[in-house]
Amino acid sequence: MCPEHREYFRKKLIAWKLNIIYNFENTKKIIKEIEWNNPDMEERVFSENSIELDMRTSERKIRLLERIDEALKRIVDNKYGYCSITDEPIGLRRLEARPIATMCIGAQELHEKFERNHNKDAYHRYYRMDNENIASSEG
Repeated sequence: MCPEHREYFRKKLIAWKLNIIYNFENTKKIIKEIEWNNPDMEERVFSENSIELDMRTSERKIRLLERIDEALKRIVDNKYGYCSITDEPIGLRRLEARPIATMCIGAQELHEKFERNHNKDAYHRYYRMDNENIASSEG
């Protein structure tokens, strides 16, 4: 990856990070401004549900910030834009769409296929084990 591309993605990642931090700070301000002693139960439940959703979103954003920081570190280490599995270059179109990508398309597809199969196998093992437990308790 040429220095111009690295600089472009560095700026893009920093802008993305600053946007997330700005939105996170706004969410904190909104939560602080909510009237917690609101006598209207419906409004209070709505506020609590809204806050719960905001908190879950914030947790995802915190993990995203960590991945952005990792990508920025890869830029400094001249490892950005290269697949962590194959060491092949990650396409610019993929990086444009997902600047925190660590795998090329081929490696990502294999990874997702493995995850699907692994999770399916784990589900089936659990399901069989659960059925065996049910059968033994009935017998």
